[in-house]
Amino acid sequence: MSKIVAEIFFLIGVVLGGFLFWQLIKGMKSRNWPTVQGRVIDSRMTTHVSRDDDGSRSTTYGAAISYRYDVDGDEYSGDK
Repeated sequence: MSKIVAEIFFLIGVVLGGFLFWQLIKGMKSRNWPTVQGRVIDSRMTTHVSRDDDGSRSTTYGAAISYRYDVDGDEYSGDK
């Protein structure tokens, strides 16, 4: 029984290691992406309050940011 558990943990480790290695490669490739100057148009903090089944409240905070940039005379904008 313990051999099966060890094999399962080994397999999970291999899959997780492969995923992390793939993320590392993607991150290293992004270092060569072209860059441009941009402008932040609007930024604000967002909040979302929710209630659990037991009546307790939880608050989640986030950022809402709008931006704009130009590439070869074409203007782009986003809020992701």
